[in-house]
Amino acid sequence: NYGISSADIHASIPFTAPGAGKMSLPDMDGNIAARIALKGQLEHISKLLPLSDQKLAGAVSADISASGRLAAPVIDAAVQLADGRFVDVAQGVQLSGITFGCSARQVDPVRQSGKILIDFGANDGRKGSIGMHGNADLATMVFDVNGKIDSLAPLRRQDINLLLSGSFGLKGPLTDPAVHADIVIDKGRIELANLPGGSITELEIYQPEQEKKKQEDSFGTIDAHVRIPNQLFIQGYGLDCEWKGDVYAKGALTRPSVTGSLEAVRGTLDIIGKNFKLAEGKISFDGGWPVSPLLNIDMEYQASNVTADIIIGGTASNPKLNLTSKPVLPRDEILAQVLFGQSSGSLSHVQALQLASAVATLAGFGGADVLGQTRKALGIDVLKLNSDNDGKDSDVSRTTLEMGTYIHDNVYVGMEQGVGKSNDTGAVVEIELLPGVGVQAKTFSTKSEFGIKWKKNY
Repeated sequence: NYGISSADIHASIPFTAPGAGKMSLPDMDGNIAARIALKGQLEHISKLLPLSDQKLAGAVSADISASGRLAAPVIDAAVQLADGRFVDVAQGVQLSGITFGCSARQVDPVRQSGKILIDFGANDGRKGSIGMHGNADLATMVFDVNGKIDSLAPLRRQDINLLLSGSFGLKGPLTDPAVHADIVIDKGRIELANLPGGSITELEIYQPEQEKKKQEDSFGTIDAHVRIPNQLFIQGYGLDCEWKGDVYAKGALTRPSVTGSLEAVRGTLDIIGKNFKLAEGKISFDGGWPVSPLLNIDMEYQASNVTADIIIGGTASNPKLNLTSKPVLPRDEILAQVLFGQSSGSLSHVQALQLASAVATLAGFGGADVLGQTRKALGIDVLKLNSDNDGKDSDVSRTTLEMGTYIHDNVYVGMEQGVGKSNDTGAVVEIELLPGVGVQAKTFSTKSEFGIKWKKNY
């Protein structure tokens, strides 16, 4: 029954009186009386729709009636949804207490005249709500809809949560709507560590003719203002900062020009065992497409002999990290002064390993070339990150930072330091016996390893 719990259908259609040798035909000047009333559960009806990650529920009813002359009937229709619920599993959106009403009165299908009235309301299961009402002209299919948001928290996600207020609206035909919005992010939190991981990047090929066609085929317009008075927190990977600002989106609905900026109110960055404080922070939107804001974030640390700055620049799609200082020093010298208060040339082997570990941490933010520069500065042959299985669980691996040097053409001596949860330290010795064949010994505080290595280059 497709989720329909009850159905009431009846119709009274006028016919002409049959004449001699003639069939009775519908009387187009006679009056018609017809009605269809249906009730059901949206949860079952929605299974007929191509929805994969979305779930709909609620009590739905429809009432459609026709009256007047059969040649020009007048239609009244109403669709109602009560106690509805919407969940988008993939996007983490959840709304409950949904009420929806769509009604049309005195509709003339022949002349295509009449108005549709629309009313919608929902809440987030807490204190927030969203409401919308408006109408549409059947003759022109021009919509005029306005809505209001009040302290709405529609997201149920581990990475992003927002509390929204403001107003929005839509005017014009659905083929070319004009959308306007004035939204305030009352409070927000972005957890960097919980954001979805990256995927394979698709390179776009710029073709002027297709680009021009996309602009010509743009769908509708938008004029939106997003205000962030304060309390937008970005946290994770040692970063903890608060942002405010204003962002504007104008132009084509499918390719808007986004302008404005976000400014950091306060913040800290815990990295390489030190607490850097926010000196300056700004994210600027320049109106380009695709949207990729410009970054200018300066985190500062005051050591005894130097002031160090971690500067994040570039764009959101291609961020750049730079380490500077006052007075000006090479990168490895800056880190040595920040970590130990002395120059890199006077570091012990253990301190040098800690310095390399700090560099590896920065490499995760700013690119692997940091390791190469530090390897040269320390005067060693090898500085690299290793990742291997612990031998117990195929899903568990340990990451170590290795640094070492060749004391002879065929003899390598180095040290490994665990990174992250594994902070074990050990020594490594490799001896090449024959071309492509060698022995390797590793000793750590918790275990020792010995093996024979064989390799062949093709």
